[in-house]
Amino acid sequence: MKRFVFSLFAAVVLLFPSFVLAQEANSSDKVVDTKFMLVVSSLVASMVFDVETSFAGIKKHPEINTREGNPVMKLFVNAGRPATYALLSGAEAGLVSISYWMKKSKKPAIRKIWWAVPVVGTTSHAIGGGVNLRFVFR
Repeated sequence: MKRFVFSLFAAVVLLFPSFVLAQEANSSDKVVDTKFMLVVSSLVASMVFDVETSFAGIKKHPEINTREGNPVMKLFVNAGRPATYALLSGAEAGLVSISYWMKKSKKPAIRKIWWAVPVVGTTSHAIGGGVNLRFVFR
């Protein structure tokens, strides 16, 4: 009897087609859209700009003892590019995650300012990279 019930169940599940109806996603409901990708890309690009200008300035002028000004980042810059990129990539991933959850939030006030967190990070990296350029083109 158990075998018959199992066979009947398997036949019903496997032989009868199931219908899947696709639903169109509302464009306003998409979290990762073109604007999100542009903001995140600018954050990553400004981070790379900041890191590379830091290392270029340090390498170009060893005679004037050029060094990283940020005491937290100084340890990682002295350890090299892999350590610096590892730390900053983790920090940027955190910023992107916060921005993602803000954009996905059900509260309209939070959803409207999802872009603020990565833009602050982008601005800080751009300013840091701009300051570093003084030592690169000196």
